[in-house]
Amino acid sequence: MLRVVIITLLTLGFSNFLLAAEVRGSREADLAALSQDFSQPMALRIDATRALRGFNGANALIAISRASRDHAAPMRLASVDAAAHWSVIGKWDLMYPLTFDEDMSVQRAAIYALLPHWNAFDKSMQLSLQQSLESLEKKLPNDIDTELERAWIEQVTGRSDAAEARLIELSHTSDDVRIAIGLSKVQLETQGGLVARETLKQAMLDSSSQASLFYEAAKLDYALGFHDSALSYFEKAYILAPNNSTYAYALAATIRNNEPQHAIELFRVAYEGSQDPTHLYAQCESMLAINEDASDCMAELKQIAPDYVIQELLSLYQR
Repeated sequence: MLRVVIITLLTLGFSNFLLAAEVRGSREADLAALSQDFSQPMALRIDATRALRGFNGANALIAISRASRDHAAPMRLASVDAAAHWSVIGKWDLMYPLTFDEDMSVQRAAIYALLPHWNAFDKSMQLSLQQSLESLEKKLPNDIDTELERAWIEQVTGRSDAAEARLIELSHTSDDVRIAIGLSKVQLETQGGLVARETLKQAMLDSSSQASLFYEAAKLDYALGFHDSALSYFEKAYILAPNNSTYAYALAATIRNNEPQHAIELFRVAYEGSQDPTHLYAQCESMLAINEDASDCMAELKQIAPDYVIQELLSLYQR
């Protein structure tokens, strides 16, 4: 069966475990050295810094910490990405100084990376982060994107009632489908899945051509156990946006057991659009699972995945 459990597949942001495996297969010291080598092109240093995500050795910690103090904003931004797996306190020590960064993209990334840990912070830390947030909000435009972000901030900081009220108020002046999606997520937390489900169903009636609505409804229905309607919604999302790799992958993962050939085709569509190693891995595994010739697929996978991942996959289907 697929190495990525389907519930995980259907959450926001699919788990890219192959990328992590590829990173772990690299040499931490080499990546750390590239990150800190000022003679290298900036793009290479940024990529090396981001690739340190998942490493916990001294080389990685030093390189990521230095990147957070680099004169180049993209390097500081990369350090936030690279420290995504750190402990809450580790993240705070690295990212809090960046919550007042002169570059708004860095400041925003650092604040938003810390906010989900709000309940783990003590009162003084929450106050400090609130001050950073107030500084950022003064720079943000007064538009729908900012309002949606404010609603998310209210939700993750334990003010779900305020988030719900904001989103309902927004819905009176805008038909942006992100409002209904955001509201359903707040309601899922405060009122349960059935209320959230009704919000999405009404939104789909009002905006029947929005693939994102059907995708969100599919994920929610699958989580609630409404698998038939989830499949229908995944299919609708893919029909509306056939070039969206995420939708193709989700549908493939859902139908793989019952329609393996169709799933293989969809995994291929997903990979060609995304170049995500997880999508190629899924295609190869699905082919192996039904004894289909996967030699070309495996040859392609060998170019981007470490040897031990290839060997593990082959060992699962040795006859």
